[in-house]
Amino acid sequence: MGCFLDGVMSATGCTYGKGNVRKLGFHKLAFSLIDNASGRSVRVTVKPDVIEAGLAGPFVTLRKQGIAPRDIAGDVVNPLIDGVLARAEEDLLGVGELLDVGVSKASSTFGLVRCARCGEAVFLGGARLDSDHEALCIPCSGYAAAAAG
Repeated sequence: MGCFLDGVMSATGCTYGKGNVRKLGFHKLAFSLIDNASGRSVRVTVKPDVIEAGLAGPFVTLRKQGIAPRDIAGDVVNPLIDGVLARAEEDLLGVGELLDVGVSKASSTFGLVRCARCGEAVFLGGARLDSDHEALCIPCSGYAAAAAG
């Protein structure tokens, strides 16, 4: 899924830094493209049959065996690529309606503190205060572990 997002960012120019790409962790091959200037957004999904066909193919079979993508022969990779390129866009992607999402530009923060436990720099929006009112990064605060459990 990470490689998919890399491709989306490369193809669209949307990036984390511009704030028009956000990874939500839903484990879907879907994304919303946001035009920060107009406040409009469109959701794009990869069609399920495309995903299922890819997962059932020899490329993924080899990846499941631990073979790195760069080590998979062209005679396995090329038909997969050719199959995607041969499909019409509407057979690959579902495109939702254009929505007004009312983007509010978050102010940038340049304030940071050092974590009282590990000493690493943390921007103020990510700092947590412990019971002694010392600033901690999220991992040292235990917040991330508590949220995951």
